[in-house]
Amino acid sequence: MFDQYRYGIHYVNDCIRKEFVKEPDRENSGKDYETLMALYYAHKANGNMGAKLAWKNLRKAAPHLDKMKKLYTMDELSSIDPPQYALPFHENGEAPFYAIYKHGLNVIYGPPGCGKTWLTIDFLCRACLGNPNEYFVLSAGEGVPGLKSRVDAWKQHYKQDFDNLLIYGEALPLLKPEAIEEFKFWTYGLNIKFVAIDTLARAMLGENENDTSVMGKFIDECDNIMRQMDIGLLLIHHTNRMGYLRGSIALDGGADSMLKVHAEDDVHIVYNSLDNGGKNKHSEEAPALYFRKVAVQLQDGSNSAVMVKSEKVIDDIVDDKLTDNQMKILRAMYGVELIASNLIVENSGVARRTVFYNLSRLTEAGYVEKANIDAYKLTDKGIEKIA
Repeated sequence: MFDQYRYGIHYVNDCIRKEFVKEPDRENSGKDYETLMALYYAHKANGNMGAKLAWKNLRKAAPHLDKMKKLYTMDELSSIDPPQYALPFHENGEAPFYAIYKHGLNVIYGPPGCGKTWLTIDFLCRACLGNPNEYFVLSAGEGVPGLKSRVDAWKQHYKQDFDNLLIYGEALPLLKPEAIEEFKFWTYGLNIKFVAIDTLARAMLGENENDTSVMGKFIDECDNIMRQMDIGLLLIHHTNRMGYLRGSIALDGGADSMLKVHAEDDVHIVYNSLDNGGKNKHSEEAPALYFRKVAVQLQDGSNSAVMVKSEKVIDDIVDDKLTDNQMKILRAMYGVELIASNLIVENSGVARRTVFYNLSRLTEAGYVEKANIDAYKLTDKGIEKIA
């Protein structure tokens, strides 16, 4: 019995991964012979991709054979395709908008209000448009209200339409087997290819995300559902008060791609590079992406917004037009001959990183002058601007 069981597992993995396979041996197949024959015919018709698609349904009849191969020869390793991005490369060969892997574990994270969910919706809309025969799902653990207007705004702004984005109207607790079965029930028969989960904390359902063993188990469950359903995952997560990834570093170790979101004034920056809190396990780090949130008035008269890719980080100061944060910084410096950067942060109420970024812009534009290593002063032009 064990030999038949082992034979069946090996045969399934061969069909999924190899270019050529023989008919299954009836004696070695035992009670799984009909299942393996069906898989063989799928492979014969459409190769290993046909077998992979067929196995998605056949494994329901033979769950005991649904085990990933763990021991490979060098030739078998070379036949395993690396993970592919969910969005296509640009015609000029540049990486897609988001370094998110279609069959990988991806994380997008940042502080509250940085635009994580807005950017996730932008990604999902682009993915739906590029993969019209596949479904993409957003598990709305943070609530459903407002999601339809955001998607409608995207469609209206980009003049595109699609109907393969689904909203799962509650959290998906990945550490609860019954919750996984419930999700499989509602998605049964659909060609689901990707699930975004808002948020990781909701998916852990109160478990301690700082505990490495708990986070390790959570990552294992992510891997299990990805393998069982042949999908990719995107976890929406938060930073801690220091601006770093919240919770155990096991999450960073287990992810295929990490995207960190940072907001500078009205620009939302998405980093994939290691030095900016990102990660790309299977390819070169993707360049930083810059987005602005643009207001959209919907056809029913209601208002929403959409993320629009920007070619610049933050525009240089042109025609003496300053942002609200830049004006707050100037006012915080007014009346003081020299002022240290920490006092500018304290007096302006602007985030420290944003202060330093804008001090650089204001210096370039001639409103501020750096007096020494950590002291600044207003120029005559700066005083005139706020006087």
